[in-house]
Parts: sequence; structure tokens; C-alpha cells
Amino acid sequence: MTLKTKFGLFFFVALFFVILLSIGKNVFLSDDTLYIAIAGPMKKSNGEAMLQGAQLYLDHVNRQGGIAGQQVKLLQFDDENEANKAKERALEIVNSDALAVIGHYTSGSSLAAAPIYQQQGIAAITGSATANEITENNDWYFRVIFNNSDQGALLAHYTHKVLDHKKAYVLFDEDPYGKTLAATFIQAAKGMQLKIEHQWSFNDSTSFDKQLTKMVNILEREDEYGMLFLATHSTEAIKVITRLRYLERKVPMIGADALASSHFIQTFKEQYPQEKNYPGYYTDGIYLASPFLIDIAGKRAQDFQREFFDKKYPKESIATSAMYYDAAMVAVEAIKKTLEKGKAKGKTISLKEKREAVKDSLWQLSNISNAVEGVTGDIYFDKNGDAIKSIPIGIYKSGIGLVASEQYQPLSYLQNIDNLLQKVLDNEIIHFKGKFMSRAQVVYVGIDFNDVSELNAGSSTFTADFYLWFRFKSQFNDKNINFVNIYDPDDSNLLTQVLEQESSIEQGVTTKTYRIKTQFKVDLDFRDYPLDKQVLPIYFRHNTLTRNNLIYVPDLRGMNLSQNEAQGANSSETKKFFSVGGWKVNHMSFFQNTKTNDSTLGLLELVGAQQRIEYSQFNATVEIERHVFNFILKNLLPTLFIVMLGYLAFFIGDYKTAVGIGVNMIVASSLFHLKMSSEMPKIDYIFLMEYFFYMIYFLAIFIIVVELSLGLKGSEKTEGSQLWIARIKYFSRVFYPLMIIIFVSTIIILKG
Repeated sequence: MTLKTKFGLFFFVALFFVILLSIGKNVFLSDDTLYIAIAGPMKKSNGEAMLQGAQLYLDHVNRQGGIAGQQVKLLQFDDENEANKAKERALEIVNSDALAVIGHYTSGSSLAAAPIYQQQGIAAITGSATANEITENNDWYFRVIFNNSDQGALLAHYTHKVLDHKKAYVLFDEDPYGKTLAATFIQAAKGMQLKIEHQWSFNDSTSFDKQLTKMVNILEREDEYGMLFLATHSTEAIKVITRLRYLERKVPMIGADALASSHFIQTFKEQYPQEKNYPGYYTDGIYLASPFLIDIAGKRAQDFQREFFDKKYPKESIATSAMYYDAAMVAVEAIKKTLEKGKAKGKTISLKEKREAVKDSLWQLSNISNAVEGVTGDIYFDKNGDAIKSIPIGIYKSGIGLVASEQYQPLSYLQNIDNLLQKVLDNEIIHFKGKFMSRAQVVYVGIDFNDVSELNAGSSTFTADFYLWFRFKSQFNDKNINFVNIYDPDDSNLLTQVLEQESSIEQGVTTKTYRIKTQFKVDLDFRDYPLDKQVLPIYFRHNTLTRNNLIYVPDLRGMNLSQNEAQGANSSETKKFFSVGGWKVNHMSFFQNTKTNDSTLGLLELVGAQQRIEYSQFNATVEIERHVFNFILKNLLPTLFIVMLGYLAFFIGDYKTAVGIGVNMIVASSLFHLKMSSEMPKIDYIFLMEYFFYMIYFLAIFIIVVELSLGLKGSEKTEGSQLWIARIKYFSRVFYPLMIIIFVSTIIILKG
């Protein structure tokens, strides 16, 4: 084998390992797999939504290396939403390698499987089954959704105290789901003089048809309608809604979480042409308790939604998928803690012991301070294993579930509430089953940018000129708005009101519009410079009103945006207002999130208490990225020429000239390096471009060392020395570009 062939082989072998390293970072990880079971109606739309949500989270986990290097896989079990099938699937699950169970979908299926999980010792987490009995007296079953007692009682209070109805009707299914909903709604109604005028119940399709006909006949004779509470599953709710639509007057309706399911929304669009062609034909004006409303969810929910839409999943499934995304997240966190404990003890534990440890880890999520941050909110459990969280109230408009204008937020600490009794009497705070909830106003917020300019890296600021408006019912205190990242807090000309107008299409709704032009602070991150992306944010919240009193919601209709556009779709409109040179807009996002404060505020009464002060914060962000090609032409082209010139040094016979090339590479690169560093703010980390300069310094030193050694060897004038020089020259010609390839590949791996 010739010398040339050897060096060529060396080059390609090295290149092969670089490529292998870049695409197979997990090649040496353990191939052991961890299993989680998921049980539900896998062949139906609700089951598909369950699977989509759970798998979406597990894909994220597995991309990050899994749990302790082990990939996580779902084992699917189809219970067809039937109790007997649920029992069969539960027995199969306990005999599988699953460490935990996600599911079941319905309360009936969950109740059928629950005793088996309890007896055999495997934890289950449901994201949709709300019957109280599922978790009561069963420390192996958990849920990341509210229960029936809470939503039934809240919907009764909402009917009477917010919507001002004096009477109501109840239609309920006599299964565990419908009975507990109806019972708590009726019980709460009795305590506040909401008259339950009629009740209808059913236990099969035949009795349902009879009760529906009976209900329609009674309602036809009513002079003034009360609120109809639907304590049914989505299939029956759809039949009721479509039947009542043809009465002379519209019957007001409010329903439980079944009205937020993917089956409810998809069935209307697939089987009812009127709803498909005229969104809202049947559903407009219907209130519901929804486990997930994206408008009042946080940043993590926005990221989830973007990834959900990127997967081309049906948007009707998003609420169910979000709940099971969170169920999978909680299961993974419990398994992760279990494996960490086993590793710390230095021993291998059996499947039975792992399952019990997973259950124990779930029970550790019993405090707000160690809650899991899910897409539907912070998740931690009460003494029954039920998630402690708010119950969002939605209303259908144009076929879409939107945030209702009033919400109720749970109060975890009452000592700092002034005049508690009076606020209860004034309906500002409600009380049921030992829980207190505060009435919160929803304010829609919109932003229309006129200009974004003057991005200053040195001071980490940018200038924004925009219209800001608030749309609200009743009154709103807009005098205490705190822009969290404003550069000059004392700017007295910040808010200039340009409009205040009552809506002609929404009774009692007022819009106030302001114009704002000022500087905002921004946290710039230059680690990937010049391939960096930056986020220019505008954050604000109310100074005095907490989330118990005020919740901001992005005004998508007012901004003429779809939900997808509000969370990051590119738009040609951005080019009209963005005037920062050298950058382009990737996307804009508008969302609200919750800013929290767990401080005791110096009060001994708050030490150890599960209290939290929360503020609703509105966020508008503009994500920008550098015009890389223009940057290369203006800044990197000379350095690229320097690197190419350095390679020519190995083809020059005069070693002094070659050494001079290496020295000039260091001098020229240093000047570019210093110039670039001087334009950056004071940072304590190395940015990407600096690695490129370090590579040039290394190559220059390599040239100098090689050429000096060649010069010394060349002075010997022997045949052996000339052969040695030829070999080193050839080696250097191969090694120089190889080092560049290895360096670039390493940076890609580290940054990837």
C-alpha cells in the first residue's frame, strides 16, 4: 500500500467516524426499553387524541435521551369504552412490563379497571375520567383533570351568579359520570336559590329517546327558559343540542367537560352540514367546563400547540390530547424519580417494586412547590389523587370554544383576603365543598405594531411603537399596568389614549385603545452568534389585580389572527413594521401566562402554607434571526480567504514565506476577532463565532510549527530528509482540511 493510499484511507476513516458521531449520539446508550400502558377507545377519535397527546410527550422525552438513557414506549390497549373490556385490558396490563397506566378515557371504564390496578399494584393516571369514585379510597389511581363534584358545583354557581339564571333543568345519564355531575349541580343549586324546575334521566338509548321527547314537549310550553345543564356524554349531548335547535326560541345550555371532547366537535363537523358550513349553527352560545382553553394557558401550552399543529393532528383533538400529554408527563416524572432512587441505592429492583415506587413518587406531588408544570397548568394532587387546578369556563362562538368573560380561580390561602364574608355575599367569591374560588374578569388584549426598530446590542434594548387595546365587559382598572421589561419605568408619556368605544355588536363591551412608543429591555443570547435567533418581548401585568381578579386573553379576533398565527405563523405583514437592519422576523407570538410569587412576605402564618400569589401576564414576542448570508459577505468572507490562503502554505517551497502566512493569519484573525468582540455587549461566555477564530489560530500555529520543522529538516539536504519532508507535506495537506471538517462537525454536535 502506497503512502498516498494510506493517508487517503486515514482521511476517509476519520470522516466516517465524524459522521457516525454526528448522527448516532445515542449509539452507546442502553437499548433497554421502559414501558407505559395506555388504555382507552383506541379506534375512536377520543382514543386517537389520547394517543396523540401521550406519544407527543414521549417523543420529546426520547429525543432527549429517554429516562436514564432508556427509551420509553407506549403499550396500547383498546377497551372500546366498555366496562367488561376495560377489566380484560386491565388484567393484560398488570401482566405486561408496563410501569404505569395512562387512562382510561371514560369514568365507567376507569371504575371497572380501578380495583384491578389497586389489587395488583400498578398506578393509573387518567386525563379525562371525572367521576369522584375513581380516586376515592384508591391510592393507586390519579387524575390530571378536575372531578365531577367540583365542575358540577361550579357550573351551578356560574349559571346563577354569573349568567343570572333563576331556574334550571337537568338532563343526566344514570352512569357514574352523569349521576355525580347532576347530584352536585342540584345540591349546589339548592344552596343559592337556583330552582331546579325539571330533571330527566336515562340509562340506555331507548330511555334517552323517551326522555328527550318528553323534555322537548315540556320546553315548548315554557314562557321563559331556564338553563339546561347537560350531565351527559358527548353522543347524547349532540342529539339534545340538534333537537332543541329547532324550537322557536333558543334554549340556553351549559355542559360538563364532555362538550370539550374531540368526539363532540368532530361529530358536529362530520355529520351535520349546517355546523360545517355555518360554524356555530348548533353550538353558538353553549357554555361548558373545558379542561384546556389555549387562550388562558401558559407558554408551555403554546409550545405544545405549535408542535401539535406541526404534526398535522386535527385541531378538534387538542383538548383531549393536552390532558394526556400531561398524564404522560406526570408518569414519566414518577418513573424518573423511581429509577434515580434505585440507582442511588445501588441495587436492581423488581417490576413490582418499581410499580410501587412509581405510585409513591406520584404521591410526592402533593404540594404546589413541587408541582409538575404541564400544558394545562401546574399539576399536584390532593388527598384523593385529584389534580388541584382551576376549571376553565368556555363558550362556543362560531364553532370554536372560547374563554368566557368571567372565570373562577381557586383560592389556596384566605388569610390575606379582606372582607371575605362580604365578597361571598357580593358573588366575588364562591364556596362549595370546603373550597373557595374567586371571580375573575377576563380582559381581551390586542397589539398592532407600527414599528420595531433600534435594536441595541450594547444596552440590550429595542424600540417599539404599537397600538395596545383592552376589550372588556363592565369596568376595568387600566391605570395600573406594569410593563415588566420597559427600559425607563418613569416614562410619563407611555400610555396615550386614542380611543374608547362601546361595541355595537356585543352588549356591555368596551374597547380602550392606547398608542405606545418607548424602549424595552431584552435578554440577548449570543451563544450561537452569528447563527443566533433573538426574541424581542413586551411583557405587562396589572400592578394590583392578581389572577384571582383578572385574566388577560389574546384578542385574536381583534388582531385578525387565527390561533395558529397567534402562536407563530410567518406573515408578510411583519415586514411592514420591522425595520432593524441585518435581521428578519421569524414569527410573532401573543399569549398570557402566570407569574407566581411563593414568598411568605415575612408573615409567619404563611410559613409552610400552600399559598401562592399569581398574576396574569400578557406577552407579545417577536422572534428574529440574522441574515446569515449577508453577515458572511460583510464579515466572514475575509476570514474564509485567510483559511484558504493558509492551505496554500503547504504547497509553497519556501518555508519562510509559509511561516509568514501563518503569522499573518494570526494577526489578521485577531483584528477581526477584536472588532467583533468590541461590538458585543459584556458577556461571560464564548459565542459560536469565537470557536471559528480559535480554529484559525490553531491552524495558523499548525502551519508555523510544521513549516519551521520542515525548514530545519530541509537544511540537512539528505535523501532521507527530503522523503520525510514530502511525507509531512502530504500529511499536512490532508490533515488541514480534515481538522476543519472535524471542528465543524464537533460544533454541530455540541450545538445540536
